[in-house]
Amino acid sequence: MAPDPSGAVVSSNSAMVYVVDDDEGVRESLHAVLESYAIAVEGFASIDEFIQRYDGRREGCLVLDLHLPRAGGMVVIDWLRRRMRSALPILVITGHGDKATRSAVLAAGADDFMEKPLDIERLVSAIQDLSSRRPSP
Repeated sequence: MAPDPSGAVVSSNSAMVYVVDDDEGVRESLHAVLESYAIAVEGFASIDEFIQRYDGRREGCLVLDLHLPRAGGMVVIDWLRRRMRSALPILVITGHGDKATRSAVLAAGADDFMEKPLDIERLVSAIQDLSSRRPSP
């Protein structure tokens, strides 16, 4: 157990939060914030890096930037849902979102959607909720 920034005790578990964002500052900030809440986190600079290293064995969730170079976040959602048949919860983040984008992302298989700048308390709450979900048998 570790204290969160407000002093509350947060229990850690074996869940991993995977962050895919090409912006190093965003990855580093999310890493620091999530670790301060005793949440295990691993960052990836690209879709390719995530796909090469993700093996699907560890529970948790994916925090995914929608707009990435070469291929967008929708490619990762499709890859996880269709090709990997993964139930890994996905939280999509973007600096350029609207209602239509939100609807498309959720229809594609994402579990949540947030616009940057991120509300840290809402982000942590969503990650804790998504990370605690267990896939249906």
